[in-house]
Amino acid sequence: MSDQYGFAGLARWLLAHRFESIPDDARAAGKQCLLDGIACLRTGLDTVQMRAMLRALSLNSVAAHGTIPLGGALHGGLLDATHAYAQAANVLDFDDCYREEAPSHPGATIIGPALACAHQVSASGRELLHAIIVAYEASLRIGTMLCPSATAPSKDIGYATWQTFGAFVAAGMLLRLNEAQWLHGFGLTAQQAPMPMIVRANPQGGYTWLKNGYGNAAAAGVLSACLAKEGYAGDQHFFSDEFGFWKTYGSDRIRPEALDTLPGDDWLIHRVEFKPWACCRWAHPALEGVLQMKPRIDIGQIEAIDVYSFKEFVDTLDSPFPSNLVDAQFNARFLIASALLADDLNDALREPDFASPAIRELCAKISVHRDPAFDVQHRADMSIPTRVVLRMTDGSRHVTLLSEPLGSHLREPMLPEAICNKFIDALTPVIGVAPTQRALATILAMEAHPARDLTQALFALA
Repeated sequence: MSDQYGFAGLARWLLAHRFESIPDDARAAGKQCLLDGIACLRTGLDTVQMRAMLRALSLNSVAAHGTIPLGGALHGGLLDATHAYAQAANVLDFDDCYREEAPSHPGATIIGPALACAHQVSASGRELLHAIIVAYEASLRIGTMLCPSATAPSKDIGYATWQTFGAFVAAGMLLRLNEAQWLHGFGLTAQQAPMPMIVRANPQGGYTWLKNGYGNAAAAGVLSACLAKEGYAGDQHFFSDEFGFWKTYGSDRIRPEALDTLPGDDWLIHRVEFKPWACCRWAHPALEGVLQMKPRIDIGQIEAIDVYSFKEFVDTLDSPFPSNLVDAQFNARFLIASALLADDLNDALREPDFASPAIRELCAKISVHRDPAFDVQHRADMSIPTRVVLRMTDGSRHVTLLSEPLGSHLREPMLPEAICNKFIDALTPVIGVAPTQRALATILAMEAHPARDLTQALFALA
Protein backbone atom coordinates (compact mmCIF):
# COMPACT_ATOMS: atom_id res chain seq x y z
CA MET A 1 0.00 0.00 0.00
CA SER A 2 1.26 3.46 -0.87
CA ASP A 3 1.71 5.83 2.08
CA GLN A 4 0.57 8.85 0.08
CA TYR A 5 -2.15 9.50 2.64
CA GLY A 6 -0.17 8.65 5.74
CA PHE A 7 -1.85 5.42 6.82
CA ALA A 8 1.29 3.28 6.73
CA GLY A 9 2.87 5.86 9.02
CA LEU A 10 -0.20 5.81 11.24
CA ALA A 11 -0.06 2.01 11.43
CA ARG A 12 3.61 2.12 12.46
CA TRP A 13 2.82 4.79 15.06
CA LEU A 14 0.02 2.69 16.55
CA LEU A 15 2.20 -0.42 16.60
CA ALA A 16 5.12 1.31 18.31
CA HIS A 17 3.16 3.53 20.70
CA ARG A 18 3.61 2.94 24.40
CA PHE A 19 1.47 4.06 27.33
CA GLU A 20 4.54 5.48 29.05
CA SER A 21 4.93 8.08 26.29
CA ILE A 22 1.58 9.71 27.09
CA PRO A 23 2.10 12.82 29.24
CA ASP A 24 0.33 13.01 32.58
CA ASP A 25 -2.10 15.72 31.45
CA ALA A 26 -3.17 13.65 28.42
CA ARG A 27 -3.70 10.61 30.66
CA ALA A 28 -5.86 12.78 32.92
CA ALA A 29 -7.83 13.96 29.88
CA GLY A 30 -8.32 10.33 28.87
CA LYS A 31 -9.78 9.51 32.27
CA GLN A 32 -12.14 12.48 31.97
CA CYS A 33 -13.31 11.16 28.59
CA LEU A 34 -13.76 7.71 30.13
CA LEU A 35 -15.77 9.13 33.05
CA ASP A 36 -18.02 11.14 30.76
CA GLY A 37 -18.46 8.35 28.23
CA ILE A 38 -19.28 5.71 30.83
CA ALA A 39 -21.83 8.00 32.50
CA CYS A 40 -23.55 8.56 29.16
CA LEU A 41 -23.57 4.96 27.92
CA ARG A 42 -24.61 3.32 31.19
CA THR A 43 -27.38 5.87 31.75
CA GLY A 44 -28.38 5.69 28.10
CA LEU A 45 -28.93 1.94 28.34
CA ASP A 46 -31.77 2.70 30.77
CA THR A 47 -33.98 4.53 28.23
CA VAL A 48 -37.02 3.63 26.15
CA GLN A 49 -34.94 3.95 22.99
CA MET A 50 -32.21 1.57 24.15
CA ARG A 51 -34.62 -0.98 25.61
CA ALA A 52 -36.16 -1.16 22.14
CA MET A 53 -32.68 -1.50 20.61
CA LEU A 54 -31.80 -4.35 22.96
CA ARG A 55 -35.01 -6.19 22.09
CA ALA A 56 -34.01 -5.95 18.43
CA LEU A 57 -30.46 -7.09 19.16
CA SER A 58 -31.92 -10.07 21.06
CA LEU A 59 -32.70 -11.55 17.64
CA ASN A 60 -28.95 -12.03 17.34
CA SER A 61 -26.65 -12.77 20.30
CA VAL A 62 -28.07 -10.85 23.27
CA ALA A 63 -28.94 -13.62 25.69
CA ALA A 64 -28.11 -14.96 29.13
CA HIS A 65 -25.20 -16.98 27.68
CA GLY A 66 -23.50 -13.87 26.24
CA THR A 67 -20.24 -12.67 27.71
CA ILE A 68 -20.55 -8.88 28.02
CA PRO A 69 -23.09 -7.25 30.38
CA LEU A 70 -25.78 -4.96 28.99
CA GLY A 71 -27.90 -4.33 32.06
CA GLY A 72 -30.54 -6.36 33.84
CA ALA A 73 -30.18 -10.04 32.96
CA LEU A 74 -28.98 -9.32 29.41
CA HIS A 75 -25.55 -10.16 28.08
CA GLY A 76 -24.27 -9.99 24.54
CA GLY A 77 -21.50 -11.00 22.24
CA LEU A 78 -18.75 -8.54 21.38
CA LEU A 79 -20.36 -6.96 18.32
CA ASP A 80 -23.82 -6.60 19.86
CA ALA A 81 -22.35 -5.16 23.06
CA THR A 82 -20.30 -2.71 21.01
CA HIS A 83 -23.40 -1.71 19.05
CA ALA A 84 -25.46 -1.21 22.20
CA TYR A 85 -22.76 0.68 24.13
CA ALA A 86 -22.08 3.10 21.26
CA GLN A 87 -25.74 3.75 20.55
CA ALA A 88 -26.50 4.24 24.24
CA ALA A 89 -23.65 6.73 24.66
CA ASN A 90 -25.34 9.19 22.30
CA VAL A 91 -29.04 8.56 22.99
CA LEU A 92 -29.27 11.21 25.74
CA ASP A 93 -27.18 13.75 23.78
CA PHE A 94 -25.12 14.16 26.94
CA ASP A 95 -21.87 12.81 25.45
CA ASP A 96 -18.66 14.64 24.65
CA CYS A 97 -18.14 16.75 21.55
CA TYR A 98 -15.37 18.15 19.39
CA ARG A 99 -16.08 21.34 17.48
CA GLU A 100 -13.01 21.99 15.34
CA GLU A 101 -12.39 20.48 11.90
CA ALA A 102 -13.68 17.07 12.92
CA PRO A 103 -17.05 18.05 14.46
CA SER A 104 -18.40 14.99 16.23
CA HIS A 105 -19.20 13.12 19.42
CA PRO A 106 -15.89 11.22 19.38
CA GLY A 107 -16.34 9.23 22.59
CA ALA A 108 -19.48 7.46 21.38
CA THR A 109 -17.49 5.25 18.99
CA ILE A 110 -14.46 4.88 21.27
CA ILE A 111 -15.40 4.45 24.94
CA GLY A 112 -18.04 1.71 24.60
CA PRO A 113 -16.17 -0.31 21.95
CA ALA A 114 -12.98 -0.11 24.04
CA LEU A 115 -14.82 -1.23 27.19
CA ALA A 116 -16.48 -4.15 25.38
CA CYS A 117 -13.22 -5.29 23.79
CA ALA A 118 -11.28 -4.91 27.04
CA HIS A 119 -13.87 -7.04 28.83
CA GLN A 120 -13.75 -9.65 26.05
CA VAL A 121 -9.96 -10.06 26.10
CA SER A 122 -9.52 -9.52 29.86
CA ALA A 123 -7.34 -6.47 29.29
CA SER A 124 -5.81 -4.40 32.04
CA GLY A 125 -7.15 -0.97 32.92
CA ARG A 126 -3.88 0.47 31.66
CA GLU A 127 -4.43 -1.17 28.26
CA LEU A 128 -8.02 0.13 28.19
CA LEU A 129 -6.94 3.70 28.93
CA HIS A 130 -4.12 3.49 26.37
CA ALA A 131 -6.49 2.27 23.65
CA ILE A 132 -8.96 5.07 24.39
CA ILE A 133 -6.42 7.90 24.30
CA VAL A 134 -4.76 6.66 21.11
CA ALA A 135 -8.15 6.17 19.43
CA TYR A 136 -9.15 9.78 20.14
CA GLU A 137 -5.89 11.06 18.64
CA ALA A 138 -6.08 8.89 15.51
CA SER A 139 -9.79 9.25 14.78
CA LEU A 140 -9.92 13.03 15.24
CA ARG A 141 -7.04 13.39 12.80
CA ILE A 142 -8.80 11.15 10.27
CA GLY A 143 -11.93 13.29 10.69
CA THR A 144 -9.88 16.44 10.16
CA MET A 145 -8.30 14.93 7.05
CA LEU A 146 -11.75 14.26 5.57
CA CYS A 147 -13.54 17.42 6.70
CA PRO A 148 -15.20 19.10 3.68
CA SER A 149 -14.74 22.78 2.94
CA ALA A 150 -17.51 25.30 3.60
CA THR A 151 -18.22 25.35 -0.15
CA ALA A 152 -18.48 21.58 -0.61
CA PRO A 153 -21.36 20.82 -3.01
CA SER A 154 -22.52 17.73 -1.09
CA LYS A 155 -24.13 18.16 2.32
CA ASP A 156 -24.66 14.40 2.74
CA ILE A 157 -22.00 13.99 5.39
CA GLY A 158 -22.22 12.10 8.63
CA TYR A 159 -19.94 11.85 11.62
CA ALA A 160 -20.43 8.09 12.04
CA THR A 161 -18.93 7.46 8.59
CA TRP A 162 -15.45 8.40 9.77
CA GLN A 163 -15.95 7.82 13.50
CA THR A 164 -16.01 4.10 12.74
CA PHE A 165 -12.21 4.42 12.62
CA GLY A 166 -12.22 5.36 16.31
CA ALA A 167 -13.82 2.03 17.20
CA PHE A 168 -11.40 0.21 14.88
CA VAL A 169 -8.33 1.82 16.45
CA ALA A 170 -9.51 1.17 20.01
CA ALA A 171 -10.23 -2.48 19.18
CA GLY A 172 -7.01 -2.85 17.20
CA MET A 173 -4.94 -1.68 20.14
CA LEU A 174 -6.61 -4.15 22.49
CA LEU A 175 -6.34 -7.00 19.96
CA ARG A 176 -2.66 -6.10 19.41
CA LEU A 177 -2.73 -5.98 15.62
CA ASN A 178 0.57 -6.19 13.75
CA GLU A 179 1.53 -3.73 11.02
CA ALA A 180 0.01 -5.69 8.14
CA GLN A 181 -3.17 -6.25 10.12
CA TRP A 182 -3.44 -2.53 10.86
CA LEU A 183 -3.20 -1.70 7.16
CA HIS A 184 -5.74 -4.30 6.10
CA GLY A 185 -7.96 -3.28 8.99
CA PHE A 186 -8.08 0.34 7.87
CA GLY A 187 -9.22 -0.86 4.47
CA LEU A 188 -11.83 -3.19 5.96
CA THR A 189 -13.15 -0.36 8.12
CA ALA A 190 -13.47 1.95 5.12
CA GLN A 191 -15.34 -0.75 3.21
CA GLN A 192 -17.80 -1.35 6.07
CA ALA A 193 -18.33 2.26 7.13
CA PRO A 194 -21.99 3.38 7.23
CA MET A 195 -23.43 5.65 4.57
CA PRO A 196 -22.93 9.36 5.21
CA MET A 197 -26.05 10.66 6.92
CA ILE A 198 -26.48 13.97 8.66
CA VAL A 199 -29.36 14.39 11.10
CA ARG A 200 -31.56 17.17 9.81
CA ALA A 201 -34.70 18.84 11.10
CA ASN A 202 -37.92 17.37 9.77
CA PRO A 203 -40.37 20.14 8.82
CA GLN A 204 -43.17 18.02 10.28
CA GLY A 205 -41.20 17.34 13.44
CA GLY A 206 -39.68 14.07 14.54
CA TYR A 207 -36.10 12.84 14.65
CA THR A 208 -34.75 9.39 13.96
CA TRP A 209 -34.00 7.50 17.16
CA LEU A 210 -30.87 6.18 15.47
CA LYS A 211 -29.57 9.77 15.63
CA ASN A 212 -25.98 9.63 14.32
CA GLY A 213 -26.08 5.85 13.87
CA TYR A 214 -23.09 5.26 16.13
CA GLY A 215 -24.09 1.69 17.00
CA ASN A 216 -23.56 0.29 13.51
CA ALA A 217 -20.47 2.44 12.98
CA ALA A 218 -18.82 1.15 16.14
CA ALA A 219 -19.73 -2.48 15.44
CA ALA A 220 -18.28 -2.18 11.93
CA GLY A 221 -15.03 -0.81 13.33
CA VAL A 222 -14.67 -3.59 15.89
CA LEU A 223 -15.61 -6.26 13.33
CA SER A 224 -12.92 -4.87 11.02
CA ALA A 225 -10.32 -5.23 13.78
CA CYS A 226 -11.45 -8.81 14.46
CA LEU A 227 -11.30 -9.68 10.76
CA ALA A 228 -7.85 -8.14 10.42
CA LYS A 229 -6.66 -10.16 13.42
CA GLU A 230 -7.87 -13.30 11.60
CA GLY A 231 -5.78 -12.40 8.55
CA TYR A 232 -8.65 -11.04 6.44
CA ALA A 233 -7.49 -8.99 3.46
CA GLY A 234 -8.87 -5.48 3.11
CA ASP A 235 -8.89 -2.80 0.43
CA GLN A 236 -5.47 -1.18 0.12
CA HIS A 237 -6.58 1.76 -2.01
CA PHE A 238 -9.29 3.14 0.24
CA PHE A 239 -8.02 6.73 0.10
CA SER A 240 -6.83 6.82 -3.50
CA ASP A 241 -7.61 9.81 -5.70
CA GLU A 242 -9.77 7.74 -8.04
CA PHE A 243 -11.69 5.53 -5.61
CA GLY A 244 -11.24 7.55 -2.47
CA PHE A 245 -13.27 7.00 0.67
CA TRP A 246 -13.26 10.77 1.03
CA LYS A 247 -15.45 11.05 -2.08
CA THR A 248 -17.89 8.46 -0.76
CA TYR A 249 -18.01 10.45 2.47
CA GLY A 250 -19.18 13.51 0.54
CA SER A 251 -16.10 15.65 1.04
CA ASP A 252 -14.58 17.82 -1.64
CA ARG A 253 -11.03 17.44 -0.38
CA ILE A 254 -8.58 15.27 1.48
CA ARG A 255 -5.78 16.69 3.61
CA PRO A 256 -3.27 13.93 4.39
CA GLU A 257 -1.11 16.40 6.28
CA ALA A 258 -3.55 16.02 9.19
CA LEU A 259 -2.02 12.59 9.89
CA ASP A 260 1.41 14.20 10.12
CA THR A 261 0.41 15.87 13.38
CA LEU A 262 0.34 12.72 15.52
CA PRO A 263 0.95 13.73 19.12
CA GLY A 264 4.15 15.36 20.03
CA ASP A 265 3.08 18.29 22.13
CA ASP A 266 -0.38 18.64 20.54
CA TRP A 267 -2.83 16.15 22.07
CA LEU A 268 -6.26 16.74 20.55
CA ILE A 269 -7.92 14.99 23.47
CA HIS A 270 -7.38 18.21 25.44
CA ARG A 271 -9.86 19.95 23.13
CA VAL A 272 -12.69 17.48 23.67
CA GLU A 273 -15.59 19.22 25.43
CA PHE A 274 -18.09 17.91 27.96
CA LYS A 275 -21.71 18.97 28.24
CA PRO A 276 -23.43 20.21 31.40
CA TRP A 277 -26.90 19.50 29.94
CA ALA A 278 -28.31 16.50 28.07
CA CYS A 279 -29.32 18.10 24.78
CA CYS A 280 -27.95 19.45 21.50
CA ARG A 281 -24.77 21.46 22.07
CA TRP A 282 -26.10 24.28 19.90
CA ALA A 283 -28.83 24.94 22.48
CA HIS A 284 -26.40 25.45 25.37
CA PRO A 285 -25.67 29.20 25.01
CA ALA A 286 -29.42 29.89 24.92
CA LEU A 287 -29.96 27.72 28.00
CA GLU A 288 -27.11 29.38 29.86
CA GLY A 289 -28.54 32.76 28.93
CA VAL A 290 -32.02 32.08 30.30
CA LEU A 291 -30.58 30.47 33.44
CA GLN A 292 -28.48 33.58 34.03
CA MET A 293 -31.61 35.74 33.77
CA LYS A 294 -33.91 33.39 35.71
CA PRO A 295 -33.08 34.68 39.25
CA ARG A 296 -33.81 38.27 38.20
CA ILE A 297 -37.27 37.79 36.71
CA ASP A 298 -40.78 36.70 37.55
CA ILE A 299 -41.44 33.89 35.08
CA GLY A 300 -45.14 34.59 35.25
CA GLN A 301 -44.52 38.09 33.89
CA ILE A 302 -42.75 37.00 30.69
CA GLU A 303 -44.57 38.39 27.66
CA ALA A 304 -42.30 36.92 24.98
CA ILE A 305 -38.89 35.34 24.43
CA ASP A 306 -36.95 35.91 21.20
CA VAL A 307 -33.97 33.71 20.34
CA TYR A 308 -31.57 34.77 17.57
CA SER A 309 -28.90 32.49 16.13
CA PHE A 310 -27.36 31.12 12.91
CA LYS A 311 -29.13 29.32 10.07
CA GLU A 312 -28.27 25.75 11.10
CA PHE A 313 -29.49 26.46 14.64
CA VAL A 314 -32.85 27.60 13.30
CA ASP A 315 -33.10 24.72 10.81
CA THR A 316 -32.35 22.15 13.50
CA LEU A 317 -33.84 23.48 16.74
CA ASP A 318 -36.91 25.40 15.60
CA SER A 319 -39.27 22.43 15.47
CA PRO A 320 -42.81 21.54 16.56
CA PHE A 321 -43.60 20.59 20.15
CA PRO A 322 -41.84 17.29 20.94
CA SER A 323 -43.41 13.99 21.92
CA ASN A 324 -40.37 11.92 22.95
CA LEU A 325 -36.92 12.15 24.50
CA VAL A 326 -34.99 12.53 21.24
CA ASP A 327 -37.26 15.24 19.82
CA ALA A 328 -36.96 17.17 23.09
CA GLN A 329 -33.15 17.30 22.79
CA PHE A 330 -33.46 19.26 19.53
CA ASN A 331 -36.28 21.65 20.38
CA ALA A 332 -35.17 25.12 21.45
CA ARG A 333 -38.57 26.15 22.75
CA PHE A 334 -39.06 23.07 24.89
CA LEU A 335 -35.50 23.24 26.25
CA ILE A 336 -35.77 26.93 27.18
CA ALA A 337 -39.17 26.48 28.80
CA SER A 338 -37.89 23.48 30.77
CA ALA A 339 -34.83 25.43 31.91
CA LEU A 340 -37.00 28.26 33.21
CA LEU A 341 -39.55 26.03 34.95
CA ALA A 342 -37.49 23.11 36.32
CA ASP A 343 -35.43 23.10 39.49
CA ASP A 344 -32.86 20.87 37.77
CA LEU A 345 -32.71 20.87 33.98
CA ASN A 346 -31.07 17.45 33.63
CA ASP A 347 -33.68 15.86 35.88
CA ALA A 348 -36.34 17.44 33.67
CA LEU A 349 -34.67 16.18 30.50
CA ARG A 350 -34.24 12.62 31.80
CA GLU A 351 -38.03 12.21 31.83
CA PRO A 352 -39.51 15.17 29.90
CA ASP A 353 -43.01 16.28 30.90
CA PHE A 354 -44.74 16.65 27.55
CA ALA A 355 -48.15 17.04 29.19
CA SER A 356 -47.18 20.04 31.33
CA PRO A 357 -49.55 22.98 30.68
CA ALA A 358 -46.93 25.39 32.03
CA ILE A 359 -44.30 24.19 29.54
CA ARG A 360 -46.76 24.40 26.65
CA GLU A 361 -47.85 27.90 27.66
CA LEU A 362 -44.26 29.15 27.88
CA CYS A 363 -43.28 27.44 24.61
CA ALA A 364 -46.03 29.43 22.87
CA LYS A 365 -44.27 32.65 23.90
CA ILE A 366 -40.89 31.69 22.38
CA SER A 367 -39.86 32.65 18.83
CA VAL A 368 -36.68 31.56 17.06
CA HIS A 369 -35.03 33.87 14.48
CA ARG A 370 -32.09 33.71 12.11
CA ASP A 371 -29.46 36.46 12.36
CA PRO A 372 -27.30 36.56 9.19
CA ALA A 373 -24.40 38.07 11.13
CA PHE A 374 -24.36 34.96 13.28
CA ASP A 375 -24.14 32.81 10.12
CA VAL A 376 -20.85 34.48 9.29
CA GLN A 377 -19.50 34.09 12.82
CA HIS A 378 -20.47 30.42 13.10
CA ARG A 379 -18.87 29.50 9.80
CA ALA A 380 -15.70 31.37 10.67
CA ASP A 381 -14.94 29.75 14.02
CA MET A 382 -17.57 27.05 14.77
CA SER A 383 -18.86 29.15 17.66
CA ILE A 384 -22.54 29.15 18.65
CA PRO A 385 -23.55 32.83 18.72
CA THR A 386 -26.95 33.15 20.37
CA ARG A 387 -28.85 36.17 21.67
CA VAL A 388 -31.83 35.68 23.97
CA VAL A 389 -34.25 38.56 24.61
CA LEU A 390 -36.84 38.30 27.39
CA ARG A 391 -39.63 40.87 27.08
CA MET A 392 -41.65 41.40 30.24
CA THR A 393 -45.23 42.59 30.66
CA ASP A 394 -44.01 45.81 32.33
CA GLY A 395 -42.09 46.74 29.17
CA SER A 396 -38.63 45.85 30.48
CA ARG A 397 -36.18 43.67 28.55
CA HIS A 398 -33.45 41.26 29.62
CA VAL A 399 -30.80 40.26 27.10
CA THR A 400 -27.90 37.79 26.99
CA LEU A 401 -25.44 37.21 24.15
CA LEU A 402 -23.15 34.18 24.31
CA SER A 403 -20.99 32.52 21.66
CA GLU A 404 -19.08 29.80 23.51
CA PRO A 405 -20.99 27.24 25.61
CA LEU A 406 -20.14 26.15 29.13
CA GLY A 407 -17.31 23.63 29.02
CA SER A 408 -15.81 25.04 25.82
CA HIS A 409 -12.04 24.67 25.74
CA LEU A 410 -11.94 28.19 24.26
CA ARG A 411 -13.72 29.57 27.28
CA GLU A 412 -13.24 27.40 30.36
CA PRO A 413 -13.10 23.61 30.12
CA MET A 414 -15.25 21.64 32.52
CA LEU A 415 -13.24 21.06 35.69
CA PRO A 416 -12.39 17.48 36.73
CA GLU A 417 -14.56 17.89 39.84
CA ALA A 418 -17.52 18.85 37.65
CA ILE A 419 -17.02 15.79 35.44
CA CYS A 420 -16.96 13.57 38.55
CA ASN A 421 -20.17 15.21 39.77
CA LYS A 422 -21.78 14.66 36.36
CA PHE A 423 -20.78 11.00 36.58
CA ILE A 424 -22.27 10.64 40.07
CA ASP A 425 -25.47 12.52 39.26
CA ALA A 426 -26.06 10.50 36.08
CA LEU A 427 -25.29 7.03 37.40
CA THR A 428 -26.59 7.07 40.97
CA PRO A 429 -30.31 6.94 39.99
CA VAL A 430 -29.54 4.04 37.62
CA ILE A 431 -27.14 1.74 39.49
CA GLY A 432 -27.16 3.09 43.07
CA VAL A 433 -24.75 4.94 45.33
CA ALA A 434 -22.24 2.19 46.18
CA PRO A 435 -21.75 0.87 42.60
CA THR A 436 -21.40 4.45 41.32
CA GLN A 437 -18.68 5.23 43.87
CA ARG A 438 -16.96 1.95 43.06
CA ALA A 439 -16.99 2.70 39.33
CA LEU A 440 -15.71 6.24 39.95
CA ALA A 441 -12.83 5.02 42.12
CA THR A 442 -11.95 2.38 39.52
CA ILE A 443 -11.71 4.90 36.68
CA LEU A 444 -9.69 7.40 38.71
CA ALA A 445 -7.14 4.62 39.38
CA MET A 446 -7.71 2.77 36.10
CA GLU A 447 -4.05 1.81 35.67
CA ALA A 448 -4.21 -0.25 38.87
CA HIS A 449 -7.29 -2.29 37.94
CA PRO A 450 -8.28 -4.97 35.45
CA ALA A 451 -10.73 -3.51 32.94
CA ARG A 452 -13.35 -6.01 34.12
CA ASP A 453 -13.43 -4.25 37.51
CA LEU A 454 -15.20 -1.41 35.72
CA THR A 455 -17.86 -3.57 34.04
CA GLN A 456 -18.37 -5.40 37.33
CA ALA A 457 -19.10 -2.11 39.09
CA LEU A 458 -21.34 -0.78 36.33
CA PHE A 459 -23.44 -3.93 36.00
CA ALA A 460 -23.34 -5.30 39.56
CA LEU A 461 -21.46 -8.44 38.54
CA ALA A 462 -20.15 -10.80 41.17
